[in-house]
Amino acid sequence: MAGLEALEALTDKLYDFIQSMEDEGIVDYHFKDCYSMKEANGPFLFIEILPTYISDSETTLAQMTNLLDEPIVNYNQLEQLCIKLQGGTACIGACRMAASCGLLRHAAAAGNKDEYEIIKLMS
Repeated sequence: MAGLEALEALTDKLYDFIQSMEDEGIVDYHFKDCYSMKEANGPFLFIEILPTYISDSETTLAQMTNLLDEPIVNYNQLEQLCIKLQGGTACIGACRMAASCGLLRHAAAAGNKDEYEIIKLMS
C-alpha cells in the first residue's frame, strides 16, 4: 500500500510541475494531453515520444544553425525546417518554442537574416 501511495504522490507532483510550466507559458495544454495519452496507450508512450521529439528537434536545430552560418542563406530551406520544427513542437505542447519557430519562419519567408538576430535576442 505504501508503494501505491508513493506513486500517487509522485504523479501528483508531476502534474503540479506540468501545471506550473503551463502557468509560466513554457508549455500549453497539449503537453498535458500528450502526457495523458499514456493512460490509454501504456505507461511508456510519453517516455518514448519525448526523446524522439528531442532528438528530431536537435537535428533540425543543427540544420537551421548550419544554414544561418552560410554566407548566402537558403531561406526556402530554412522556412521548411521552421515548419517542421514548429509542427512537432506544437504537437508536444511546447508553446514558447512553437511561437519562436513561427517568428523565425516569418523572418525566413521575408529573407531577413537581421530579423533572425532580433528573434535570437528575444528567446
